[in-house]
Amino acid sequence: MWLHLAVLVGLFCLLRWYRERQVVSHLRDKFVFITGCDSGFGNLLARQLDLRGLRVLAGCLTEQGAKQLRSQTSDRLQTVILDVTKPESVAAAAEWVKERVGDRGLWGLVNNAGISTPTALNEWLTKQDFMKILEVNLLGVIDVTLNVLPLVRKARGRVVNVSSVMGRVALFGGGYCMSKYGVEAFSDSLRRELSYFGVKVVMIEPGYFKTTVTSPKALSQSLQASWNQASPEIKELYGEKFLAHFLNSVDLLETTCCQDLSLVTNCMEHALTACHPRTRYSPGWDAKLIYLPMSYLPSFLVDLMCTGIAPSLLRPCNPRLGCIVGGVAYRVGRGCVGGVKYSGEQSSPGRVSPGRPSHLIAISSPVSSWDITEDSGILGRNKLCSEKLRSVALLCVLFPHQPLKALSLMALLPP
Repeated sequence: MWLHLAVLVGLFCLLRWYRERQVVSHLRDKFVFITGCDSGFGNLLARQLDLRGLRVLAGCLTEQGAKQLRSQTSDRLQTVILDVTKPESVAAAAEWVKERVGDRGLWGLVNNAGISTPTALNEWLTKQDFMKILEVNLLGVIDVTLNVLPLVRKARGRVVNVSSVMGRVALFGGGYCMSKYGVEAFSDSLRRELSYFGVKVVMIEPGYFKTTVTSPKALSQSLQASWNQASPEIKELYGEKFLAHFLNSVDLLETTCCQDLSLVTNCMEHALTACHPRTRYSPGWDAKLIYLPMSYLPSFLVDLMCTGIAPSLLRPCNPRLGCIVGGVAYRVGRGCVGGVKYSGEQSSPGRVSPGRPSHLIAISSPVSSWDITEDSGILGRNKLCSEKLRSVALLCVLFPHQPLKALSLMALLPP
């Protein structure tokens, strides 16, 4: 049985390898329209396809970006100023594309233009903040696609929409994840509608790559601006300390981003030039090994991973619960008596009193005193909780008859 299964798997892999290496003929006669070519994926893809010999029509937001791109490519590449948030700009660009492709039609459309800010916790944002991202990342994609779709259908070509792994798993608030979920839905429905006309619709779902979208400076400025406009109640609820830790976590994002943008543009190129492109491409090891598997897990497991295992910027409420659990466990383990101190009042061990995270002033005992509104206090808690064996044992002492609760609280402790 296993031998037959291995043979079938081998034949499937061989067939897939053969199909994916079949290339479309007469590429030099085919036009590809790309949005968002000022920088990042769009800029690199435009240069990459130009070297491949395709006729690239590049949409740039600024004249400076268009001029810089033209200086790095051949005369075959042409640029147009395009703001996907303005219907008149999109209509003018579509007419410009129509004049250049003529009766041959448009072989490829790559909806790459996108932004990531304003991004913050949902209740820090306004409706206008959500709309700003949706107008570019989702409504802009729809508007451009609908305007040039007759040209793509004429060539029986391709529509390549740049989504994100955040279109599969929403890890943070704001309009970015919402917009990418929308791109996924739009692409799926469009693919089924256009299959009757021989048009293929492809999605690119990258992980974290170093582009302007993931710029720590831009994200930090957006967070600070959202915080500044938040209501006094929101600021009182979260406190300045949480904002500081949030900003520090964003600064660490740059060290985790992949710098090889060609991993993404190679997927785009394959989607445009292969006879049998995939429906979805997920460039980046983080996308393949973390975010896509997460998208197939039950929701309660994903929630647990996001609130307990993910970096601190994704779990605003964990400092309170984590410090309570860590402090009480430490006191029980050392044989201490007493409870947890909340703003001058005594509370029984393990009891969570209402209030914002910074209302929890200190966890004190005869052997230690932690002020968890200070970095040193949080680091002290983390140092103790990072000892996995001790943490498991102490949580089991706390909840001897509730092993599931002990395990779930263990997930809230840092790795």
